[in-house]
Amino acid sequence: MSGWRNSRHGNVWVLDLSTGASRQITFESDPHVSIGLPMWSPDGNKIAVVSTREQPNWNTLGVWVVDSDGSDLHRVLSQISGYPTWSSDGKWLYSSSMLHDTFQISKTPVNGRTPVLVRNDNACVSALAADGSVLYYSVPHLNGNGIRDYEIRAARPENGSSVRLVQVTGDRVPHWQVLQPSLSHDGRWLALPLADGATTNLYLLSTVDGSWRQATDFSPRRTFTVRRVSWSSDDHALYAAVGDGDADVVLIEGLFPVR
Repeated sequence: MSGWRNSRHGNVWVLDLSTGASRQITFESDPHVSIGLPMWSPDGNKIAVVSTREQPNWNTLGVWVVDSDGSDLHRVLSQISGYPTWSSDGKWLYSSSMLHDTFQISKTPVNGRTPVLVRNDNACVSALAADGSVLYYSVPHLNGNGIRDYEIRAARPENGSSVRLVQVTGDRVPHWQVLQPSLSHDGRWLALPLADGATTNLYLLSTVDGSWRQATDFSPRRTFTVRRVSWSSDDHALYAAVGDGDADVVLIEGLFPVR
């Protein structure tokens, strides 16, 4: 989980759900550095985080890996688009980058060696099957109105031919959100937040037949679901960061002297 130090600087913490005890993993104190989006490796020994450390500005993110006890923090990737994804053996991090206005997917060893190109067909990484046999990814298509539609595709093997599972229209993608579905451990469902008017809800996409199942219904509340959705280890629950939105019009008097 992401947490805050007393200085109000963002860092990464681990929370024990059974006891409520927490411990700090990263100790970033530079106000010019942002860090967050922790992702556990499948074996639970490492955590990948995104950070602006050693980046030219806050518009670019690198990927860092730290041991679960907070040691050996090191950078693996200097710049990514979207969020990284672990391989099932914990040896690789899959990520997206852009080259000549086209997205491509690469996988990088956790030791930080040279990335290996996986796909260069405008593919944004989404999720990898537990046995590594299927790569699920999205392909953005820019419309004339400047809004992107997305295809969600499945490739077998990861660098082989792919089939389209579904197309998501741009009006269903929250503008503050990276479209990156999360795969259930049994490989049956991709979970992602989609916009329902002024609200976002969680939906499940079947990897078998491309059918949809709505998982939440927050209407009529205005909600914002952010970051990437996570599955519980038994696939019986989803974890998501959800915020409530509200607005009022108020009159503020006395700001300027009366003439």
